[in-house]
Amino acid sequence: MKQVSRREVEKAFEKVAKAQPRALSKLIESMAKEQPNICAYLLDSAQEDELNNNEESFLLFLAAVIWQAMSYGPSPEISDDVVDLVIEEQGKLEEYIEREQQTGFSFTSSIIMDSYHQKEALDVITGAVLDLEELGKIRHDSGTAMMLHLMTTISCFDRQPEVQA
Repeated sequence: MKQVSRREVEKAFEKVAKAQPRALSKLIESMAKEQPNICAYLLDSAQEDELNNNEESFLLFLAAVIWQAMSYGPSPEISDDVVDLVIEEQGKLEEYIEREQQTGFSFTSSIIMDSYHQKEALDVITGAVLDLEELGKIRHDSGTAMMLHLMTTISCFDRQPEVQA
C-alpha cells in the first residue's frame, strides 16, 4: 500500500472527531462490518489488556481514524491470516518494549519510526495516545498496549492490496 500522508491522517482524525455520538457509533459499526477481523482483534486485545470502557472507546475511535485514513472507499476485508501474521511480527517489538520497561528505560518511538512504512499514520496516532495519557484520560500502561494494537492495525491495513478504481 502507498504511504499515507500526514494530511490524510489528520483529515480522517478531524472527520471522526467531529462526528456526533450517533454518527460515530454508525461509523464504528460500519468499520466492524467491513473489517470484522480487525475489530475482533481490537476488542479481544482490549479485554486481554484489561482496558477500561473509556480506554476501549478511545482504542476504537483511533482505529476508526486509521480505517478512514487508509481505506479509499469500500476496501477488501483484512483476513484472519493477515491479522495473525502481523501480530506474530509485532511480537518481537512487544518483547523489546517489555524488556525496556523492565530495565527502566522509557519507550522511544523514534527507533520504530525510522523503519516503519506508515510513519505519518503512526506519528499522528502516537501523538493522540500520548495526549490522552497526558490529559489523564487513559492510564500509561494502557497507552502502551493501545499503541501496540493500533500499530498492528496500521500494519494490517498496510498489507491490504490497493483497490483499483
